[in-house]
Amino acid sequence: MTRLSNNRTKSSPGLVTAWMSHVSINGPEAMAAIVSLFISAARPVPFSREQLVTSDMIIANEPQESVRDLCQVLAVDAPEKVVVLAKNTPSRRVRRTYEDFWRRVASEAPDIVLYDTDCFETLIPWLESMSGSPIRTLRVSATLAAY
Repeated sequence: MTRLSNNRTKSSPGLVTAWMSHVSINGPEAMAAIVSLFISAARPVPFSREQLVTSDMIIANEPQESVRDLCQVLAVDAPEKVVVLAKNTPSRRVRRTYEDFWRRVASEAPDIVLYDTDCFETLIPWLESMSGSPIRTLRVSATLAAY
């Protein structure tokens, strides 16, 4: 998502369309991007989010172990305000866009993404693992995505 969000298309519908296309081309990379979105919403970190979640981690299919490692990295990160939890107007806008993105992913996924790829079967264990994270902001981010 980091790479997708740097594209010209910044709207939620545009990001969903771009991600769905990416799933068809390179599923593990697309899944790494979408899992990185949870982290982006949970806590800004001072290095590339693509370094945190890789295609290899998606292929290994061990989300609990990967999330445990991610939590160790995020725990040492200097705590900052979490955008999706703040009460100001820009933060509310980000939260609405984040929630809208996930609603659109669930409602607009074409049959090829739903039935011909394993993206949702891959995504659900990651959401479950992150929802049980000891880091509150990661739990909130994953829960908002699953809601």
